[in-house]
Amino acid sequence: IMQNVSVEEQQKVALEIEALSGVDMPDRVKALNLGLLLLNIVGEHVLRIAVQNLEQEFAAAGRVLESVEQEMEGIDFDIAIVNLTPLCAELADMPEDQQIEVEYEVQRMKALSLTDQTRRYLFGLFLIKTFGADIVSKAIKAIRDDISLSDTPQPSLPHPAPPEQE
Repeated sequence: IMQNVSVEEQQKVALEIEALSGVDMPDRVKALNLGLLLLNIVGEHVLRIAVQNLEQEFAAAGRVLESVEQEMEGIDFDIAIVNLTPLCAELADMPEDQQIEVEYEVQRMKALSLTDQTRRYLFGLFLIKTFGADIVSKAIKAIRDDISLSDTPQPSLPHPAPPEQE
């Protein structure tokens, strides 16, 4: 948006944005002020094009989030991180050094104090960003039964018979 703006003007804009970020006012008012600032710098036509492009980006991000919600629904996070990550890496033919980096990020995610649903969504987003939606979808379909949350309680082990009394 600022590619045809002089360096001096860009620096002025950066200072104004920095000053705006430090002011105590509602975010909506800050956004309106930023919009007016950009309108004065780049003009209405360029700003309209930028807004249209951003709308497409936001819509795409919304579709990705919906896809993650659908893919990760009913998935057991603790089982999925053990099984889904290596399968995605194999399907993507990822080099071993990158797999180590991915595993590190997964373990960091596992350590976060979040709800199970939030961890599942973050994990799903991470997998899609790392491997792509197609690979993640194929991997989940392949092992969904193995990584799904169990609706039925696990059977308890039989209790040993009490020792016979004499």
